[in-house]
Amino acid sequence: MDDQLTQRLGRSPTIGELAEATSTTIEAVLEALEARGAHHGVSIDGSMNSESDDLSLAEFLGTEDGDYDRTELRLEISTLLESLSPTDRRVIVARFFDGRSQQQIADELGISQSYLFSSTSPSAHPPT
Repeated sequence: MDDQLTQRLGRSPTIGELAEATSTTIEAVLEALEARGAHHGVSIDGSMNSESDDLSLAEFLGTEDGDYDRTELRLEISTLLESLSPTDRRVIVARFFDGRSQQQIADELGISQSYLFSSTSPSAHPPT
């Protein structure tokens, strides 16, 4: 339709003229024009900047995602937390995930801060 109107008018048709010729809305013509350009592929070896050949799209693809390592770590921590008693789990989560102080945790549990510190020190739980 675009080519026929161009030939008939002797110039490129306006969006309004395309809408009228196709009995559609201007929005529909704009969407069609946008979609028409979407089927053109881009080489991943081509330059990302027309002024410089320094970087290609391929250089940005296939990079490692750091979140995978963090996800594995979260799963491992979750497994380890499940192996603790409910009280120990509560203390660890409050201290290291919620950022509460030992004093705040001790107050919440109704114990002294020194008792909490001694019960959570590594020497209180030697490896088996």
